[in-house]
Amino acid sequence: MTLTWAAGAGATTYQVWQSTGGGVFTPSTVTNLTSTGAIVTGLNPSTTYAFEVFGADATGNLSAPSTAVSATTTVSSGLSPTGLQVTSQGQTTIALSWQALVGATSDAVTASANAAGPFGPPGAVTLSGPTSVVISGLLPNTQYYFRVQALDFLGNPSAPSAPVSGHTTM
Repeated sequence: MTLTWAAGAGATTYQVWQSTGGGVFTPSTVTNLTSTGAIVTGLNPSTTYAFEVFGADATGNLSAPSTAVSATTTVSSGLSPTGLQVTSQGQTTIALSWQALVGATSDAVTASANAAGPFGPPGAVTLSGPTSVVISGLLPNTQYYFRVQALDFLGNPSAPSAPVSGHTTM
């Protein structure tokens, strides 16, 4: 997560502290620290954090903390659902299951006739469990490729899973 701030008079470096759920603030892990911002790393997906910034002078004296600001991470930070597999294949149906991505509130399945895409809505999708679906209305004796993406509470998608293939029967 990228944070920015105005440079403080006399500050030669900065410290970023974080808190979740109104808890105690602790030092954040940051990269690309400058006088006007930093990237905070190591955050959990779909989690609300509060951040404070301290300026430090050349002798290490810290300023009072900035006013705390809050932000919520998403699930789209390069992670994707794992373990996508075809669990059954029928004449016009294919069933899929996968492992949920932490922080996801829902998932979206896409399909293609080609492993490289383009991927789009697969047809009629029926949930058969929290991380399993049956896709119907498919053509018999046809190869399909499927991917799944996790969505957070704002609808932000994760990276897509690796595609898996399924073949409807005759």
